[in-house]
Amino acid sequence: MSWGALESGDLPRARLRVARIVGRDTDELGEEEIWCALAESLADGVVAPLFYLAVGGVPLAMAYKAINTLDSMIGHKDEKYLYFGRVAARVDDVANFIPARIAALLPCVTAEFLPQTSGVRAGHIWLRDRTKHASPNAGQVEAAMAGLLGVRLGGTKKYAGEVIASPHLGSEFPLPNRNDARRAWKAVGLASLLGFGGALLLTMRKNMSEDFLPAHGGQLCELAAAFGVPEASLLDFSASIHPHPPSDLVVDTLCDALRARTILIAYRRPHSRRGVDN
Repeated sequence: MSWGALESGDLPRARLRVARIVGRDTDELGEEEIWCALAESLADGVVAPLFYLAVGGVPLAMAYKAINTLDSMIGHKDEKYLYFGRVAARVDDVANFIPARIAALLPCVTAEFLPQTSGVRAGHIWLRDRTKHASPNAGQVEAAMAGLLGVRLGGTKKYAGEVIASPHLGSEFPLPNRNDARRAWKAVGLASLLGFGGALLLTMRKNMSEDFLPAHGGQLCELAAAFGVPEASLLDFSASIHPHPPSDLVVDTLCDALRARTILIAYRRPHSRRGVDN
């Protein structure tokens, strides 16, 4: 773990480990810069995978990681992979658009649980400086973290040996020191927990919605079996199912009929000429 390496003063090992999660050159990073890099990775390293895992499950999360990894490999300007890199970078920008903004909101919330931080300041610097970064997404969480901790982030960085100059975020604040690095780690850890909790709630809500969808068509047999009703007693006009789920009243009536072990089910045709609801 990078924090343990920094605690023991082993900067080479800390640089090696942080290089696994960022695309910049870490050979000359100092202690404060390492922690800034860790803070910046909150969006694409933590929030984005959790977001796509909650929305689309493992396949979508793996697809996102493939996009993010490709961007880290060839997403920077390189004559050999110029056009491939452009495509990888743009696709990564699209994939991270929503997660980056969610990640920027999390530091504003964590301020309520951390000393010497300010959620109001984090929100102010985020809204003010988020567009100063060359990337439409990276500046979001960096600006929020700068405001949260009251430190200056950004400036000159190295990507694949190329020096890239960018404006400072939170320019009125001092450069981060070791104490700021500790607070940054706590903030990132708490924000990660909040992101995990949000993803878990979204997944649970999604699963509950799928488990309790109103039954119709082919699901009638499963619902009848759950109530112990033989399939022979079902009268199913599934070919006339309305494209939208039945109302709560229809579902309640269906359940009452199932409990009584008698069932007569009919559905309204979407374009019925009779104009009568069955």
